[in-house]
Amino acid sequence: MKMYPQEMGKQKAFIVLALALTLLMCTVSAFALDTSVNRLSLQGLEGVGVLVEEIDPAIEEEGLTTGEIEKLVEAHIRSAGIKVLSGEDFSFALGRPAIYVNAQISKLRTQQGNAWGYLCSVEVALTQDSYLVRSPQIMVPAATWKSDIIGIFPDLKTIRDKITGALEAFVDAYQSANQKAKGSGVGN
Repeated sequence: MKMYPQEMGKQKAFIVLALALTLLMCTVSAFALDTSVNRLSLQGLEGVGVLVEEIDPAIEEEGLTTGEIEKLVEAHIRSAGIKVLSGEDFSFALGRPAIYVNAQISKLRTQQGNAWGYLCSVEVALTQDSYLVRSPQIMVPAATWKSDIIGIFPDLKTIRDKITGALEAFVDAYQSANQKAKGSGVGN
């Protein structure tokens, strides 16, 4: 069967569209570093700082800003009864624990330039100063609890919701770890 260039173009476009739709349905992944050992690292924290990486200016123009994410994180942490550390409180806190958010977002467009959604990778982590076992004199910040979200999302609201979901998972882990600590006398 001989195919003409125009038919091949339609067939290729159909294959690309089918592949894109398949990816859209299958590309929401969430990974977490949330085990009982990770939760132990949350025991006894007197509060956390908030560190948010800068959002791409093009995405900020679309309506999701670094400041908005900072406020979202701080409000969620405070509403759970966890102290938000800033300035000297954070600098002098033992281990300098912080909620770290890094959202890498790119707008997807069709070949015709139409908006198609957002490719997104979000890391929400609790970082703390840690010492290397092989060289205890070396202290580095390390993620002791983490939630990663990778996917293609239809809008920025969905990305906000995913960040909120990761924050809820952190609050759950924090409260679980600290309830156990209060009940067992650990960290008091």
